[in-house]
Amino acid sequence: TIVEMLPNEVLVDIGFKSEGVVSGREFERIGDTLASLKIGDRVPVYVMREDRDGIPMLSISRALAEKDWERAEELMATQDIFEGQVDSFNRGGVIVRIGQVRGFVPASQLSSPAGTDDENSDDRWSNLQGGSLKLKVIDIDRKRNRLILSERLAMREWRRQQKEQLLDS
Repeated sequence: TIVEMLPNEVLVDIGFKSEGVVSGREFERIGDTLASLKIGDRVPVYVMREDRDGIPMLSISRALAEKDWERAEELMATQDIFEGQVDSFNRGGVIVRIGQVRGFVPASQLSSPAGTDDENSDDRWSNLQGGSLKLKVIDIDRKRNRLILSERLAMREWRRQQKEQLLDS
């Protein structure tokens, strides 16, 4: 529970003998989330370490990322299709955010057409940026901060579901 908001830190009661501190560096990571917070709000926090005085140093972004990893693991277990917005791209594919976690869709797992005919062009996926894709989680490795997604498998499953619906009706 937030007990005090200062210009460069937020004090949070985590049930220990002293309050934990969310430092100023954390503010730029959580951005808009911070603006909506006020004293008395309950926020998820991750205890990073204790400082020299024994005060717990906390991270809101890390706690949010943990929830996002749990959501990704659930999507992997259930093999559900979800919609994700393309955040950025690189030569090998596109980056899609699931909350705080960045997932990668390799070019081999994309069914959306590339923007240019030049296969070696660094910006061939630029037409997908900002758009949304139907995706499935195909690989997770939290230790290596790796989340691999597939549009191709999601579209195959989605088409199969649409076909079954059509045949049923």
